[in-house]
Amino acid sequence: MLAGFRWGGVLRLFTGYADGKAQDEDFQCRVIALVASISTPTLAIFSIVNYLHGHTGLSIIEATVMMLMIPCFKVLNNPASLPLAKNLLMLNATIVFSAVFIDGGVAGTGLLWALVLPPGAFLLMGLPAAWYWVISFAIILSTSVAAHVMGLISLPYNNTMLAYFPAVLTFFALIGAAFEMQLESLRANLEEKVLQRTTDLQNANIKLTDEINHHQNTADALKDSEANFYQAQKMDAVGTLVGGIAHDFNNMLSGISANMFLIKRKANGNPEVAEYVGSAELLIKSAADMIRQLLTFARKDNVEYKTFNLLPFISEAYKLAGVSIPPKIKLKYDFPNQELWVKANGTQLQQVLMNLINNSRDAVKKSKEPCIKVSLVHFDAGETFKTNHPELINDSFAKLTVSDNGYGIEKDKVEKIFEPFFTTKEAGEGTGLGLAMCYGAIQGHGGTIEVDSTPNEGTSFHIYLPIYAESDETIDQNITHDAVQEAVRGNGEYILLADDDPILGKIQTKILTTLGYHVIQASNGKEAIEKFEEQSDKIDLVILDVMMPVMGGVEAAAHIRKIKTDIRIIFATGYDKEDSLNGAHTPDAGDFILDKPFTIDELSHAVQKQLLSLADN
Repeated sequence: MLAGFRWGGVLRLFTGYADGKAQDEDFQCRVIALVASISTPTLAIFSIVNYLHGHTGLSIIEATVMMLMIPCFKVLNNPASLPLAKNLLMLNATIVFSAVFIDGGVAGTGLLWALVLPPGAFLLMGLPAAWYWVISFAIILSTSVAAHVMGLISLPYNNTMLAYFPAVLTFFALIGAAFEMQLESLRANLEEKVLQRTTDLQNANIKLTDEINHHQNTADALKDSEANFYQAQKMDAVGTLVGGIAHDFNNMLSGISANMFLIKRKANGNPEVAEYVGSAELLIKSAADMIRQLLTFARKDNVEYKTFNLLPFISEAYKLAGVSIPPKIKLKYDFPNQELWVKANGTQLQQVLMNLINNSRDAVKKSKEPCIKVSLVHFDAGETFKTNHPELINDSFAKLTVSDNGYGIEKDKVEKIFEPFFTTKEAGEGTGLGLAMCYGAIQGHGGTIEVDSTPNEGTSFHIYLPIYAESDETIDQNITHDAVQEAVRGNGEYILLADDDPILGKIQTKILTTLGYHVIQASNGKEAIEKFEEQSDKIDLVILDVMMPVMGGVEAAAHIRKIKTDIRIIFATGYDKEDSLNGAHTPDAGDFILDKPFTIDELSHAVQKQLLSLADN
């Protein structure tokens, strides 16, 4: 019963300044039970002592009150009865102390015991409830004194004690009230401090929670940055690798293409040989496209951007892409009736859309109701979008979405789909370069790509392209197929050809000779300058490989043009034009840049174009 009792809290709990909290009520219940447990044997002892001294009436009253104390113990099991227990305890105290005052008790000390009730009432009941008990007790005592004066009863006190007793009782009552008021003040201050402390702790907890969240966000951001850093390093490595092999690989493809041309001419119209050569040329073109996609992904390819309205362009590109979609696949679109001006490369955007639609086509093969949807909307970047893509500086974007209800992509693979050569398709169905090209192309446009995918439900690719103000620049928004060109023969013109690859140089010399040109061959830029100095009067055109040992094509062209200012030059490069030209433009606006691997038809037309421009001048 007395477990957990703390003597230092008795006064505080007696005054009731616990704000009615369950734990404080429980403590008060324990105190009431303690008082009852002390009072019960005390009353029994006093009852016996008074009986032995002849105070039978007082003894009976104390014994009766002792029995009335028993219900106070029930407060332990029923805290709701605490107010009743307090009042019962005060009632018992009033009866006992009134009886002691009237009877006098052993040695006539009842008057002194009566002085204990007022302070006890204030401590137990608090202000203002204690005043009712104190006043009631004073009325009982005053009535007793009046009866004594009138001779109705006889109190065991002399008149002097009775004369001073009211003043002493009042003094004790005021002392109890003052003590209670002080406790009330302390309680208010303590409550204020507790409230302030609680508020401070709550604020500190909120601040700590915010700091924890901030640190967690910082840790997550650091983790993402680290992942992005490693991804960027990986992509840089791929870009460096691509840049390193692009020139040599394109040289090889150019040599193979030239040999295919010679084989075709030697075949004399043999259909079987022509078929084999045609297949080989298609493979050469595919290999060249693969290198171009890798260069685009690595953003090392030269791209020309123009500002145009995206809506009609995407509408035409959508129609062209739809040709490759089987009739059983439902192809839907949702395009806005508004202008969305973007600065972009039409060829790349067309290729991006084609790649995404073709990927969706493959993804919905096993769907019961296969469906692909292409949508275009205006998108205003919110705070979340800006946080996720801090590298983007624009606020308005054209959002192009390609969605399907195919097999979807597993979560652990989504982060890898833009890596070159990574594919979720079965072996032989994809190179893993399509999405890598899309990623590089959109990055080059100052935009980004987001992917939403759920296995067995579908995938959505969201492309964000920055919106620009309307421009006077125009772009041919009609999507057309490349025109078929045939090789054009020459008329004995002299061409200076410089290429550091001896095999490729030999084959190109053979091709140009077959087309009716005279060819002077050089292995590098310095040798080209020397041969041009010797025969500048009869050389009509110069073809220079941009990247050569000893001296490159751009530097050689500058020296050659000092000798003959109006000479026409064709630059051949197996890599990015701007990069291979060291970031500079061609020395003359009339010069022509030919990307390796080029077909013989492309070479012959470039030569003719330059020769005709020279004749016009």
